[in-house]
Amino acid sequence: MDPDVEPPSARPRDRTAFALLAVGMAALGLAVGAVFPPFAVLLGAPAASVLTPTFWSACFGAGLLLAGANWLLARAVVGRRLRVLSDRLTAVPATWRARTAPGAPAAPPGTGCP
Repeated sequence: MDPDVEPPSARPRDRTAFALLAVGMAALGLAVGAVFPPFAVLLGAPAASVLTPTFWSACFGAGLLLAGANWLLARAVVGRRLRVLSDRLTAVPATWRARTAPGAPAAPPGTGCP
């Protein structure tokens, strides 16, 4: 097996993690959309206006919209950091091979590298 080719089991699983995160955020958004109309009535909003399909749809839509915005924000912030981490970890074996190869220059003193 070629050491420079990653087996499928070693590939980053960030897509799966972000898919699960999206499902969880959508479920939370729908839950908030379902709970909001009864609380609006408890807070004094007229039930005739609140307990309508239009208001319920607006609440569900707002919950899903917020879930989508939150997912995009998490993907932008965490996804960028995962890519940087992945790139740096991918470089470690090549750097190690270069440092330990016969005739390789010694590491600078005090770095703790061979």
